[in-house]
Amino acid sequence: MISKWTIVLSCTLVVFCESAYVETLQKCAIDDPACLKGLIQNVLSDIGKGGIEEYGLAPVDPLEIKDLKVSILELMTINIVEGEVRGIKDCVIDNIVSDAKERRFVIEVTCDLNIKVKVKLGELSPYVQNEFGSKSVEGGGNAKIKLDKLHVKLEYFYDIIKKEDGETYIKCKSEKTVFEYQIGEAKVVVDKLLFGDEDFTEQVNGYFEKNWNFAIKTFGKSVFDLALDILNNIIHTFFDKTPTKYFITNELSIS
Repeated sequence: MISKWTIVLSCTLVVFCESAYVETLQKCAIDDPACLKGLIQNVLSDIGKGGIEEYGLAPVDPLEIKDLKVSILELMTINIVEGEVRGIKDCVIDNIVSDAKERRFVIEVTCDLNIKVKVKLGELSPYVQNEFGSKSVEGGGNAKIKLDKLHVKLEYFYDIIKKEDGETYIKCKSEKTVFEYQIGEAKVVVDKLLFGDEDFTEQVNGYFEKNWNFAIKTFGKSVFDLALDILNNIIHTFFDKTPTKYFITNELSIS
């Protein structure tokens, strides 16, 4: 039979574990962008390195990629079978705008990312099928994408709510989230890309070297969309699970 002291100890440990991370958070005034910048930088670094177990957030560096489909000019589909993105934990928060009156956050971040993917040739358009003389052509290979100075700007709007626990929380309005990005420099290198029995590695690398912007728009968008979903999940989960008293010094009025 389990003693009452075992139950008490177990409950105490659960409460401790749930509160362990929030107790380490830096506290900021809602209108102090310099302080908020440091807070968000630390949270991003923590999640990148080891995740936050009590929030159900796994480490995101490296970020695993699986089963993504990329359409190239409606000529063919390239399937990203698997891959990874490294460098997220080292992203730098450049700027924070906090407008408490408008209930608005703007986060600007710069990252240097290294992406490695394994790709496989998917569906072919009738034109490409005719060029190859077959409706079914096997192909695939590996690709490396290096993004330097990827600058991302995210704009969030939010409400202040009170939950059943009596605590106040920030609730992001996901439908109003706005983002934009710019790439300082990029390099795409394909390793052994085969279409059927032919090796197109040299031709594709030569093309991508001259037209890296096309390569990033082609392969990068799918990766960016995935990374944005991950980042949004991190931001929303943090706010959803963390009462404002643990990281905001102000008394916030309910929306």
